Amino acid sequence: VKLCDLYGMDSMSTGNLIGFAMEACEKGLIKAPKGIELTFGNVIAAEHMIHAIAGQKGKLGKLLSKGVKQAARKIGGTAVKLAVHTKGLESPAWGPRGVSGMGLAYMTTDRGGCHQRGFPVSYELAGEWEGKPLDPLSSEGKAQMVIALQNYSAGRDTLVNCDFGSYGISAETYAELLSAATGKKADPDLIIKTGERIWNLVRCFNLAQGLDAKKDILPHRFVKECLPDGPSKGHRISEKDMDYMRQEYYQSRGWDKNGVPLDTTLNRLGIGYAGPHQ
Repeated sequence: VKLCDLYGMDSMSTGNLIGFAMEACEKGLIKAPKGIELTFGNVIAAEHMIHAIAGQKGKLGKLLSKGVKQAARKIGGTAVKLAVHTKGLESPAWGPRGVSGMGLAYMTTDRGGCHQRGFPVSYELAGEWEGKPLDPLSSEGKAQMVIALQNYSAGRDTLVNCDFGSYGISAETYAELLSAATGKKADPDLIIKTGERIWNLVRCFNLAQGLDAKKDILPHRFVKECLPDGPSKGHRISEKDMDYMRQEYYQSRGWDKNGVPLDTTLNRLGIGYAGPHQ
């Protein structure tokens, strides 16, 4: 992590890339740099690859510097199935196969596989959301939770705060801080409503740039490969699960079946001019 910080690289994406390279090497899809044993868990190899990616050194360093999606496509074959990303952004270590709501959060994030846009895993593992029991493996009833967390996260981000500050600081406290800073009375609902407006605006922008429902998906491994061990052994998020959660999410968001915000939704939020059809 320190090396990534020094280079200005995201440690999660870098870790994902190195893990991908190690597995691809072990499967004979790529060759390791000369003198480097590119096997999973090799700290020396990992450090070497951080330097290589940052400086685009060597054939593999240059390849991985493009990100896991492009690197996998360049390698070709089964490498594409090994790459773990959503919309081109490398997914972090919070695997969703045992917590389907986290999977929905990854599917619907505006910038790809990011846990900072909503983190339902903590509620799913606790087995409760707003005082009601929550089955982490079920694909049903996850949309409202994910949407609420996404809206709150987007709204809170406008305050330019640290994510870790969200733990132990309530929405009411944030509203008081905002009121003190601006001199204008703010309430918690303002943060949530602002987040919802942001989420819909960004969706319209992404749609205009070519995103569609076909990209609101999880990587191959989460869909086709079951968890090999642990308390959720044998579980995965199937195509059917994805389709159910996606449509439940779209409907709850006030979007059509293709993930396009409805005019009624945009008008309610006061952003009708941003409609993707305009």
